[in-house]
Amino acid sequence: MSAPAIIIDNGTDTIKAGFAQEDIPSVVFPSIIGGEPDFPVGYVAKGRGGILNRPIRGGGRITDWTQMEKVWHHMYSELQVSPDAHPAILTQPLNEVEYSKQNTSNSLYDISNRKKMMEVFFETFDVPAFYISSQAILAAYGAGRSQGIIVDSGHEETRIAWVWQGACLGYAAITTPLSGTTVTNSLAKLLKGHGLPSHPEMAADVLADIKERLCEVSVNKDVQGGGDEKSYQLPDGRTIKIGRERFLAAETLFDPSLSDSPQAKSLQVAINDCVQKTDDDLRRRLYGQIILTGGNSMLPGLAQRLQTEITSLAPPQTAVSVISQPNRKYSVWVGGTLIGRMPAFSEIAVSKEQYAEVGSSIVQQRFGAGF
Repeated sequence: MSAPAIIIDNGTDTIKAGFAQEDIPSVVFPSIIGGEPDFPVGYVAKGRGGILNRPIRGGGRITDWTQMEKVWHHMYSELQVSPDAHPAILTQPLNEVEYSKQNTSNSLYDISNRKKMMEVFFETFDVPAFYISSQAILAAYGAGRSQGIIVDSGHEETRIAWVWQGACLGYAAITTPLSGTTVTNSLAKLLKGHGLPSHPEMAADVLADIKERLCEVSVNKDVQGGGDEKSYQLPDGRTIKIGRERFLAAETLFDPSLSDSPQAKSLQVAINDCVQKTDDDLRRRLYGQIILTGGNSMLPGLAQRLQTEITSLAPPQTAVSVISQPNRKYSVWVGGTLIGRMPAFSEIAVSKEQYAEVGSSIVQQRFGAGF
């Protein structure tokens, strides 16, 4: 396998793909697909409008394999390579239901999801080798660590997992629906009456842009005095002023009663609960190894606020550290490049020959719990 591996980070909001020798993904596009006749993907689909589908949902669940194959075909086209020339490294989130004895059906689904991925990449794309890894493990690697509490805050949910010595301990995993969508929905309510576009798709694009450009997390609960105004130009040329709203939108992450999911665990409570599920003798150390990743983690001020909130929940005299690297929205993908660069990668990946011999049943053995 002399050709570099291609790392494919499948997100509910974006697909991130590129080669193992690169520092950042060379192809990033929305995980959306349009309809007939030509099923446009990514930015092309977004530009055309109409009904758009997301074949990947929360927890990495692929809900439409036919559409997902078209998304991957588009990805290879954007990379300008033939799939059969490069090993494929895919990422998948760890879902805590996989480890719940009360949710055996979900556990079987997660295994079958990985089996189907392997089948598609060997039988449709004819890749020479295949590897899949937990996004939590790769996020730790991408942050230069082999252990910690991984907080992956994405488009539809925030997943929190314990990684220890390169393995993901699923029994401590926690998922909360508070996410980037939560912040966007809150912003939409706060800016009602500000003259946003009436067309739903255009309004959604404007809200996403405002969130990315202007929204911040207040360093404490007092957002009243931190609402300095910023200007934003709407598509029609009008300029609006946004003050406290750009701080208030993110408060939903810390106070679920303000969100559409009032029964959800706040980020700080979910993180603290995850730490409390770990081994007694490791907890104090893990409070100092909380690692942020995911697109929603890019909100300015999030790390500082989480550190304050978690410190108030942790045992007295506990040193809390929330790590937020500049490239954290790509840290899962970066972790994948480290796997692809390993001299022993050919030994840990499943080769085309191995797949031909035993089929997708090898998934359970090679990419089961803690993968």
